Amino acid sequence: RILNLSSGDGELVFLNSALQAEMRAVHTPRQLVRLLSRVSPPREEFGPSPAHGPTPAYSVSKAALNALTRVIVDQHPTLVHNDVWLGAACPGDV
Repeated sequence: RILNLSSGDGELVFLNSALQAEMRAVHTPRQLVRLLSRVSPPREEFGPSPAHGPTPAYSVSKAALNALTRVIVDQHPTLVHNDVWLGAACPGDV
């Protein structure tokens, strides 16, 4: 079993709208890495604050973890049939 610990701050709603759309369109790990390289300084293609709230980098990283989880499951649908479980969960406030 593989469980990626996510966060409510990783919801796409916390990203700016352009980044939300691109994060939804990611279908491979390589696309995700390329997208993240465009978010990071010095490029800042999505502006100095690609996410809303006090911790934009945290929100982007958790949204990326959620996207990676989705991509891996989409690319390897037989994992579930081979007794491998992959998912993401938000533990809530701790």
